[in-house]
Amino acid sequence: MKKKIVFFLTPEVTGAERVSVTMAKGLTKEGYDVVYAIIGNTFGSIISFIPYGSTYYLVPLLRLDEFMKREHPQEVFCSMIHLNGEVLKSAQRVGGIKTILRNNYKLSDVSEDKLAIAKECYPEADEVIAQTEEMKTELMTVCGVKEKKIRVIDNPVDEDYINQCVHGVESPYPNDGKLHFCWVGRYDWIKGPDILVSYFADKYKNEKNISLYMVGMIDANNPVYQSVKCQIEELGLLQDVHVVGFDNNPYRWIKYSQGLIMSSRSEASSNVVKEANYLGIPVYLVNEI
Repeated sequence: MKKKIVFFLTPEVTGAERVSVTMAKGLTKEGYDVVYAIIGNTFGSIISFIPYGSTYYLVPLLRLDEFMKREHPQEVFCSMIHLNGEVLKSAQRVGGIKTILRNNYKLSDVSEDKLAIAKECYPEADEVIAQTEEMKTELMTVCGVKEKKIRVIDNPVDEDYINQCVHGVESPYPNDGKLHFCWVGRYDWIKGPDILVSYFADKYKNEKNISLYMVGMIDANNPVYQSVKCQIEELGLLQDVHVVGFDNNPYRWIKYSQGLIMSSRSEASSNVVKEANYLGIPVYLVNEI
């Protein structure tokens, strides 16, 4: 009988969700019975990343215990710090379920409320996955997690999926003779989209052969996005900086660019950098273009 493991996701497509799906694919190949549970009231964009033929459910948070009792997997996996505590507590209430939590942030960068969740739930988990040795040390010193509970696993690259996404796909950029650079990420302070726009304005506003394309979810209610949008307008960059929005195939933007630009204020282990490296595309820090 196959060992069942439930991977908990949110409807959003962030690095944590994508890493979770990639890890789940690896376990499927190893013979696990993998089930995906999307916590929320809508399947959202993450549904396009779940492999065809997989078993997946939409699970409202208030019905999490009911879902756990019905599926009763041997193991559960969660990589979203704001949900790790909920998944752990539900598994404990149901009983007999091994809980694997992945820490996807440097604890020095998280808000006080998320740090409180980390300190409460990580020591109680059966296993905690850290992306780096540095993050492992943080888990022990900041959260009090025993070393024997921690495994260091760097973010995997889903090579098969990337190959599928770029095979036979044409360039999304206009044939305008310009050098096209891209930024792929979410509009969050930690990702530094404001740093990127300011740097571009300082260095390349008068370089008419260079353009920047920003690929990421647009949310009119996101204050970081609104601030960056105003920043682009105020700096007179509407002809040079293009806000693309969400694309479930960001790899085409990377593949056909002259380079991927990183502007993050902090990164534990960047998925998009690994993916650009796999595609053979240069990665630039904002002060290195």
